[in-house]
Amino acid sequence: MDFMQIMQGLPAPVWGLAGAVVGVVGTLGANFLSNRSNDRRFDRQLVHDATQKAKDRASQLRRDVYLTAMDEAVAISEFIGLLASLDPTDRAALASGFSNFQRACARVQLVASETTRVKVSELSNAYGKLFVDLMGEASIAHNLKIALNVNRESYEGLMAERVRLTSAMRMAREEMDSKYQLGALLASFELTVKSFDELVLEYSELSDQYNQALMNYGAEVARRVADLAVLQAEVSASLRSEFDLDVDVESMRRQARDHASQAANSMDGFFRKLKESGDE
Repeated sequence: MDFMQIMQGLPAPVWGLAGAVVGVVGTLGANFLSNRSNDRRFDRQLVHDATQKAKDRASQLRRDVYLTAMDEAVAISEFIGLLASLDPTDRAALASGFSNFQRACARVQLVASETTRVKVSELSNAYGKLFVDLMGEASIAHNLKIALNVNRESYEGLMAERVRLTSAMRMAREEMDSKYQLGALLASFELTVKSFDELVLEYSELSDQYNQALMNYGAEVARRVADLAVLQAEVSASLRSEFDLDVDVESMRRQARDHASQAANSMDGFFRKLKESGDE
């Protein structure tokens, strides 16, 4: 007896039970396949979400690091421009401006692409060399600033001595038996006045030399920073490309050269007018 004959010989109730069993099996099988497919989609979604979150975190980290680096790039330019006029005895202030920039560049190199890392490294090294060179240039103004401070302290000391001698001479005139004391006080007073006049003349000469040193330093800074303008533009272009922004590197280089040239010309004109006004 074959399978078909057996099946045909089954009573109707059995057929109903068999249909129910087949339906249950089919449902279970469909649910199993559906669940397995959902599990796979869920796993893929989890992997995708984790990957996207990692990309978002990396992008946010780069954004924070890059923005800080750009702030420090502006700050280092301002710091170098003011370097000659800073207090030469405040070593912490002289070093902090440059060290902050170096730390920002180091953080960029940790998270940037290789192309950007190379450019930032070049900029960091270029500013390091510039800082060392300009410290030598600024030392001329620094030494003059120290001399001016010493002169000012001596001036204040002489002013106090002048007031003391004036008061002492007034008291000596009131005492008739203090003739010799009054003579000594007058001699000291005349010597103080002479020293006072010498200090005033020295201060005027030092001030002229100090102002000239600042102008010479400013001209040197304008020339040296202009040499870095193209490299700064290339770094900016690399940072923009990290965020998929439109970048025209050649246009940015050209613009940087133009801006540097305009800034140098403006500074030369300013120093020329300043010198002319001082000669009048």
